[in-house]
Amino acid sequence: MRFEPDEAPRPAVESLQRDIQLQFEGSFPSKYAKLERWIYLLHKIAGIGVGLFLIAHLYETSLVLNGANFWNSFMQSEENPLFHWGLLIIAAASVFHGLNGLRIFLASLGVGVGTPIRPVWPYAPVKSPGAQKKLLWLVIALTLLLTIYAFYQLIWIYGFIP
Repeated sequence: MRFEPDEAPRPAVESLQRDIQLQFEGSFPSKYAKLERWIYLLHKIAGIGVGLFLIAHLYETSLVLNGANFWNSFMQSEENPLFHWGLLIIAAASVFHGLNGLRIFLASLGVGVGTPIRPVWPYAPVKSPGAQKKLLWLVIALTLLLTIYAFYQLIWIYGFIP
């Protein structure tokens, strides 16, 4: 650990608080952010939403252990527009999170990333190579198409009318 001559070492708690603050601030794009930054934030929000839905769904499904009458009355209480809209939003978030996760996985394998360059100070912002930008637009287009298909299935086939 190197310190500048006029800089004293910070206590561990203060250092940890600063690291958490920087991580939190870095999660939200500024008004000058590009599309990739907004997709990054949307990917995080969709992942958290799908994870919370999974926990709620497991709890809901476990309620069948309380008996058929309790289960049927509980399922009747979920027959309202709020739950139906929530299901449609979760379907869209799941599709987006899955496809964007696949794109990120492909990027981690080096698909469409380009050749690395040596960082030289002052650091310039790096733009996504053309192949990654095309993959991003493909993810957005597939998300829209599959979400429309999911909405069609949920609304017209299964009768979930919000």
